[in-house]
Amino acid sequence: MVSGNSRSGNYSARTSASISGFEQTIAVSPITTYNLSGWAKVMNNGETVWIGAKGYGGSETSWAVTTTGYSQASLSFTTGSSSTQATVYCYKHTGSGYAYCDFSVTAK
Repeated sequence: MVSGNSRSGNYSARTSASISGFEQTIAVSPITTYNLSGWAKVMNNGETVWIGAKGYGGSETSWAVTTTGYSQASLSFTTGSSSTQATVYCYKHTGSGYAYCDFSVTAK
């Protein structure tokens, strides 16, 4: 978390200036559909940041954002029959500038 450059509020989640990201493991219920939605941006044109989910009992899913102004990203994932956790993330695999992400997960 850093002060400023947020979409709303006073703080934002920021990647490092090079290839980097962050992730968080969350508790989920088996056989449940979740919506991962949020906002992201990159600081430099030509760079990409991904918001996504993995480790929930299904194929990894992500949404790419390439804009230098906040763009909305949204995706759904359904947990497996024995899944109790999922990992949500914000990754930047290209470039040398920062990326910012703000997202939430809700059950449908």
